[in-house]
Amino acid sequence: MVNDPRLVTNIRSAKKPITIGVGGDKLEIQEICDTKHFGVAYYSLEAPFTIWSQARVAKFAKIQLLRNGETTRVTLPDNSVLDFAADPAFDGLMAHVTDATSPNVYLNCAQPAAFAMVSTNMEGFTKIEIEQAKLVQDFIAQQGYMSIGALRTIVSNGSWQGLPFTTRDIDNSMQIYGPPIPGLKGKSKKKASPVILTEPAKTRSHPIDIELLLDFMFINKSAFLIGIATPVHYAFAQYAPDGRGEKSLWLLLTKVLAFWRQRNYNVIMIRMDKEGGLSPLTPRLEAMGIAIHPASPGDHVPKVERLIQTIKGTVRSLRASFPVDWPKPVLVHSVYFAIRCFNLTPSSVVPDGELPWTRVLGIKPDFKRDSRVAFLTPVEATVPVTDNSMNERTQTAFCLLTHWCVQDV
Repeated sequence: MVNDPRLVTNIRSAKKPITIGVGGDKLEIQEICDTKHFGVAYYSLEAPFTIWSQARVAKFAKIQLLRNGETTRVTLPDNSVLDFAADPAFDGLMAHVTDATSPNVYLNCAQPAAFAMVSTNMEGFTKIEIEQAKLVQDFIAQQGYMSIGALRTIVSNGSWQGLPFTTRDIDNSMQIYGPPIPGLKGKSKKKASPVILTEPAKTRSHPIDIELLLDFMFINKSAFLIGIATPVHYAFAQYAPDGRGEKSLWLLLTKVLAFWRQRNYNVIMIRMDKEGGLSPLTPRLEAMGIAIHPASPGDHVPKVERLIQTIKGTVRSLRASFPVDWPKPVLVHSVYFAIRCFNLTPSSVVPDGELPWTRVLGIKPDFKRDSRVAFLTPVEATVPVTDNSMNERTQTAFCLLTHWCVQDV
């Protein structure tokens, strides 16, 4: 759908008009048009945003999420560029308000991600349930973005007469639309994050001896030191921005060893193939009481090789769920997230079935704390300082979910 007359030609009546929800109202789109780059599209000057289908654009253009994390760039076959000041929403739509000064720049609409996800969230609800859920959203806005708790109270105690919806309609509305973004931005209060223990809950009177199996992994020319500790079967990763040279490897190993030392583990041996560059560091490591067991050239450490394949498989899956060119920071955190997933999965080599996460950190994963959202889910995060000014109290962010990786040390 397009709302900028400079981008279209041949405006005409549509055989099948469509209706969209805009700021609590319904807007019927009755015209279609031809666009230079995207074929036939619906057209309305009243629409507050332009929407492109990500899947359709990806067939003939390159979609790239720029390094700043706030701009999506579409490069067309003729090398012309369209820049969007927001990221594609997860459900395959890019929804943006057109800047009146430039046909090639689009500004973020109030709820790009929410708008794109609503169509999917409506699946499984009847037409009446959807209409009732919309009434709830309208009422919240009409009452100055009343809190959901207050809304439930007035519905339950009958303090308002003639309300056309029930508490079930409120639940459906939250599932379909979610809490209104303007209310989050205007009324959110800073809350303490769920408690994340910084030290293992289990105490040990004696250190546990472990071996570290290491290798380097490369994704899109980015290097990572990947490792797994036996017998606890806990995986870890370190991004290596300077490659795998001696100085870089020593810095990475220093962080890894600190991670285990802080958790009362004693590293007694490191296994790594000779191509990893561990040989020059052998004297320093042996002086620390760590034995070095290098593999023969071309003879990789099997457990680490399997771990690397698992990590790459997870990263490929994440990229498939968000098919744009990632900036390097997102790629790095996708590797850390893959490590996190590995440690939250039971392994057949651990006889008692205890998760590597629990075995090393001493705490069980909790659904409410550790599985609230998916990787790269757009959220509204509370700003560091909330005051009495008119500044927004939340900012749009993307979840990376990389707690308890070695890089946090």
